[in-house]
Amino acid sequence: MPGRTVTVRPAGRADAAAIGAIVEAVYVGEGWSPESARPRLADGAWVLAQGSALVAEVDGVIVGSVVLVTPGDPGRQIATDSEAEFRLLAVSPAARGAGAGEALVRAVIGQARAAGFEAIVLSTQRGMEAAQRLYARLGFERQPARDWSRPFADMLVYRLALR
Repeated sequence: MPGRTVTVRPAGRADAAAIGAIVEAVYVGEGWSPESARPRLADGAWVLAQGSALVAEVDGVIVGSVVLVTPGDPGRQIATDSEAEFRLLAVSPAARGAGAGEALVRAVIGQARAAGFEAIVLSTQRGMEAAQRLYARLGFERQPARDWSRPFADMLVYRLALR
């Protein structure tokens, strides 16, 4: 898929099955989440309910998704009131290297900036090194004082100032 055009658009209910399949394949299939999380992560409707979801497509096929979380959204974990947050960034293994992950992150940054947020934050697992390189390349800075733990992983926090 490298060299193909990636487009990003808002996700809708019709995208739920594709989103659930990708999120499940990445988070549970690659060992980032426990098996007990499979039913929730495979449920694209649950993912869509966490905030405002976007999908990345290549040739009309969904290859990735992300959720922008703002105050009042159920998916909010770490953001302050002046910050947007994004979660559940997932790109199909077959589509990696095509720029879908970067396109999705740039899109949520743009939405957060347009909405007037001071910053955008995210949590990532210690071993997600490719994602961490992407975040650093896009200007996100580590926030070690905000790191936190889940029963299955230590979470690292990154922040990008938007103004």
